[in-house]
Amino acid sequence: MTDINEIIKYTSGLNLLFVDDDKESREAGLFLFEDIFKSIIIAEDGFDGIEKFQNNNIDLIITDIDMPNLNGLDMIENIRQTNKEIPIVILSAHIKTDFFIRSIKLNIKGYLLKPIDLGALLDILTNVISTVSLKIETLKNTKLQEQLKQSHTYLKSIVDSVHDPIMAIKEDYSIALMNNVLKENLKYFNILDINNPKCYEISHNRETPCDDVNHPCPLKDVIESKKPITVMHNHYDKKKNMFPVEVVATPLFDSEQNCIGIIESSRDISAHVDLQNKLRQEKDLFYHQAHHDTLTGLANRILFDDRLGQAILRADRNKTKIALLFIDLNKFKQINDLFGHKAGDTVLKIASNIMQKKMRKDETLARIGGDEFSIIMENIDTVDNASILAQKLIQNLETPIEYEGHSLNISASIGISIYPDDATEGHKLLRYADIAMYEAKNNKQDIAYFSQNLKR
Repeated sequence: MTDINEIIKYTSGLNLLFVDDDKESREAGLFLFEDIFKSIIIAEDGFDGIEKFQNNNIDLIITDIDMPNLNGLDMIENIRQTNKEIPIVILSAHIKTDFFIRSIKLNIKGYLLKPIDLGALLDILTNVISTVSLKIETLKNTKLQEQLKQSHTYLKSIVDSVHDPIMAIKEDYSIALMNNVLKENLKYFNILDINNPKCYEISHNRETPCDDVNHPCPLKDVIESKKPITVMHNHYDKKKNMFPVEVVATPLFDSEQNCIGIIESSRDISAHVDLQNKLRQEKDLFYHQAHHDTLTGLANRILFDDRLGQAILRADRNKTKIALLFIDLNKFKQINDLFGHKAGDTVLKIASNIMQKKMRKDETLARIGGDEFSIIMENIDTVDNASILAQKLIQNLETPIEYEGHSLNISASIGISIYPDDATEGHKLLRYADIAMYEAKNNKQDIAYFSQNLKR
């Protein structure tokens, strides 16, 4: 490690701007820096950092990246507009690809990870001292050059260690820089000139630039707008399997702030897409389970009430009528008592299937509870429409159900109410159909319509 005393001989005359939004990090930084620098000026975010830089004589900036209001990299870009030489060191708790890409363009002198390692700080300060033309007598020029080279190599090694492909692309689609992930796979691409590969050759094994909706090219848009763009592509692996890729393209500027290309990073988001699909499927399953009867698969009371409300709105809008059928299976309790719940469940499922087969697709059949069901019939011309369906249901439900060698006989009693003749509210319409069903049972009839004299 570089001799700290030799470093302090020169840094003790420097004014440091320290930018960090975290109070504990600022306190830890002050504890470390107070014996190294002449003065330490604190800023709590990017905007505060710009103001402190403008109002003070600053020799060096050490700044956090992830900060509210204005992050560290945006603050650095603002400062670089007026001062391209001030030494700046990045301080962060995370290693992120886009940090290093931007830091290279912003001429960052070093990168410190939290918590700060004293040895890494001293190595960076050695480079900073050379940048501000302070000569350290004990350090030879060859050592300074080696340290600068090591710093550059360090940044490059980090970019190369990133698993996601990264490349700098010039205006003519040629690649000025790529990381090892791409370099190691060059032999798998169809490249016309290996010394001058094109981005579309590497990304999609194409002979011409990408120009279709499935592979939008961000190069021209970024150069024109000078703003980052994110697009979605479909890439292929060595076995020709397709996988989704998120492509992030950021502008690449020269020293005069002319946009001369882009820095493009791409990420395989197959796992993310798979997770989204899984969550969507689980959400759909949860919704289905919350709105359907687990035994029969029919709509449950929650879904029935919602569909009845929607049907009433349509009936009001179109000036049409609704018939509500309330169906009770006769002899179901005896079957349950004699043969058990398994037999009862079988009867409910078979009866549900029988009723579903006699209904139109736009009609809703729901299990209200136990052996009680209800049907919503929309756009009926006359009450006879409901009677016709009810008769079909009764006839088909009288067919014996075979269960473990037994013929189980059931029948049904059906009550009918009409919207808006009998009621204009869904819960009343259902109650009146229920009342009519009991009227049919009491009079030993198959079907009964609700009438006002049945109110109770």
